Amino acid sequence: LQFYEVRFPSYALNKSIFTRAGTGGVDKEPPDDASIEVAYHFMTPIDRHSTRYHWMLQRNEDPDNEKLNQMAADGARAAFEEDQEVLAAVYKGIRNKATPNIDLAIDAAALRFRRVLDKLIAAEQETAIAAE
Repeated sequence: LQFYEVRFPSYALNKSIFTRAGTGGVDKEPPDDASIEVAYHFMTPIDRHSTRYHWMLQRNEDPDNEKLNQMAADGARAAFEEDQEVLAAVYKGIRNKATPNIDLAIDAAALRFRRVLDKLIAAEQETAIAAE
């Protein structure tokens, strides 16, 4: 079971619950032996085209196991590094848009986030202009 929460402008939480087959689900409390991970994502804008990304993971499983801690950190870094090249290319495409977007169903949440964020930015800019 995965749960995502986004708080504007720059915070996201991902909670994952792993259980034995047949013991999990939306309407069920996780069993005592469930593995629960909560990842926090924080983005801090640096300038118009750069953002610093911070990530933190909590888990209920063997928290003092340094080998497991290092494996989790290494896995997260590897996943981010794999995505980084794609994300840079996507941002380049957004900045230099020459054709209409092809919106995929898998991107629905990210598209919704961008649309809401664009509306918040526009409202903030309108407020700033009105205050001048």
